[in-house]
Amino acid sequence: MTRFRLRLNEYEVRPVPGGIELYRIGSLGYPLKLAVVTGCESSSPEWTWTPGNRAAMPEEPGDVLAAALAAIKE
Repeated sequence: MTRFRLRLNEYEVRPVPGGIELYRIGSLGYPLKLAVVTGCESSSPEWTWTPGNRAAMPEEPGDVLAAALAAIKE
């Protein structure tokens, strides 16, 4: 698991077979599962959102995915 910041929010990314799980870290420090993203390196990754949690990610999905992939590679 890797944590990273994007603007004012903190996220966590966890590798899973075929993609990543993406979490947003809440104000109390607990991770909230946002989505599973497969095909991350392709031009059209597939997002499977956790029901009701899409609104918990204020940034654009592409920006968060790019930051997540950069954090994993560090």
